[in-house]
Amino acid sequence: MVTDLKVKLLEFTKTHKRTTVRDLMLELRVDNERIQKMLATLRDAGFVNRIHDIIEQKSSQRMMLAQQLIQEGHDPQRVSRLLVWQEFEEFVERAIIESGYRAIRHFVFKSRVGRREIDILAWNDVWILAIDCKHWATRLVHSRMRNSANAQLARTRALAGRTDLLRRCGIKNMELPLVAIILVLGEPCDRVIQGVPIVPLVKFPSFLQEGSPYEGDITVTRTRQESIQTTFASIPDPKKNRTPNLTQDGGHRH
Repeated sequence: MVTDLKVKLLEFTKTHKRTTVRDLMLELRVDNERIQKMLATLRDAGFVNRIHDIIEQKSSQRMMLAQQLIQEGHDPQRVSRLLVWQEFEEFVERAIIESGYRAIRHFVFKSRVGRREIDILAWNDVWILAIDCKHWATRLVHSRMRNSANAQLARTRALAGRTDLLRRCGIKNMELPLVAIILVLGEPCDRVIQGVPIVPLVKFPSFLQEGSPYEGDITVTRTRQESIQTTFASIPDPKKNRTPNLTQDGGHRH
């Protein structure tokens, strides 16, 4: 029943970020005492806020609740339908900043082949990450992920040729490795495709700190040379020197 309540909370708060105790009680067909106890548990865990009969959820709370549902074995496809893409990207940006990175959402730039956009550009003193956020309600099949990996690699390589823009963001070290990443809500079938890490959201914080548990070659793009293949072992240890000396900029949605 608690799982049903979590799902209904995401469903009812998707548009306006709020619902009422009465609506939840009627939808779940439970008595007032039981709904009150379940909501108190979720409130104490930080998933909801309550003002009298009004139940509110911030985007960060909704994303945390979605993560918990997936970890508990709930269908990622169903959960993803209860979220909006802005929440996904905002949650990712917050995790990046809390890990000591700088970040720009919706980084738009021009390349030789036209206009490009990186969902989230993140960096610290160790590396630069070009992140593609996939808020998909469909299965993460290999063919679709391979196409996405190729597309993200193309964007990343195009960005590597715009060192002027990277410097304008505040990135001073043009020797930093530039890595394309695809971030997904559910658990992918493959951890690395075409040299691109496919990172589930629940493992993203550990990825930011350690680059693990990803094994095998990843594609690293250098701003002053052709793309090369390397392993995480050859990338500077993210645990060392993680304090950024960079400045933050802002991005705009096209």
